[in-house]
Amino acid sequence: MVTVSVALCTYNGTRFLAQQLDSILAQSHRPDEIVVCDDASHDGTVEIIEEYSRAYPGLFRSVYNERNLGYIKNFQQAVLLCNGDLIFLSDQDDIWHENKVSTLVDSMQENEGAGYAFSDAVLVDEAGKGIGRELWRSVGFSLRKRDRYLQHHLQGEMLLARNYVTGAALCFRGHLKGLVSPFPGFMVHDHWLALAFSTQGHYGVAVEEPLFQYRLHSGQSLGLKVRSPIKEVIHGWHLKRMKLRKLIEVEAIATWFRSTLGVEGYRERCGFVDEKMAYCNKRLEIGRERVFHKRVTRIVAMLMRGEYGRFESNMTLFKDILS
Repeated sequence: MVTVSVALCTYNGTRFLAQQLDSILAQSHRPDEIVVCDDASHDGTVEIIEEYSRAYPGLFRSVYNERNLGYIKNFQQAVLLCNGDLIFLSDQDDIWHENKVSTLVDSMQENEGAGYAFSDAVLVDEAGKGIGRELWRSVGFSLRKRDRYLQHHLQGEMLLARNYVTGAALCFRGHLKGLVSPFPGFMVHDHWLALAFSTQGHYGVAVEEPLFQYRLHSGQSLGLKVRSPIKEVIHGWHLKRMKLRKLIEVEAIATWFRSTLGVEGYRERCGFVDEKMAYCNKRLEIGRERVFHKRVTRIVAMLMRGEYGRFESNMTLFKDILS
């Protein structure tokens, strides 16, 4: 029998935590343990956790941080404390459908070579009312991209371009947690987990059924940033330094994989990382080009080679024109 751990991180979560915990406890495949790491809350969150722990003795293991670690290190702490064959990440403010655990467990059992699985979700507002959109649509995980994701060797490249794997949708094999720890500070933890697993050969399975309600509200530490393409462009006008930051991030990723995989392993698995670095450098060079028509010529050349679509999105070219 597959054992299941839930890694739940909390911080000032009194508004929605009880509803989240109730949905986890109502699973048709109930978890074997729920590891809760509270990040120095100063509202009534700890009291809620203690109340549930007393009501379900032996199910909860709780850690109360004396100082705030931040969400990345707090999730790392929770993951490393989990003992289950499969580890599910959980936010404090969502609502799981009762078949979430069972469906993802089945998917992992059907795909023995997979390192992780993740699902779609229904987007809801603060009151839990649907807003008429799904998570995958909002993060750009289109049917075409889902088809590409089935080609396991392309997953690392796709994830380096954009994260499609939201932590609240994710479960992964517990014995792999050592491959991704410690979580680096240069990338959000859910993005890192998916990228690191896929790049090291532990591919992901995308489960199309929406298995939980993903709540959008003002108090989120990590929320879904939904921008229209036009807003993305306007946002880009004011973020010239983001090009340099992106290059630094990719260089950090390359350094991590070189040290982990070795020279031969890196050469075999991470050619797309070096290609992404070259792409980032080209964008920096475009930004330094002050002659407008020369800049546009470079941009068009990159577009025709498919570099924008491969490494970010074609909308990125407008940022390069204007910044």
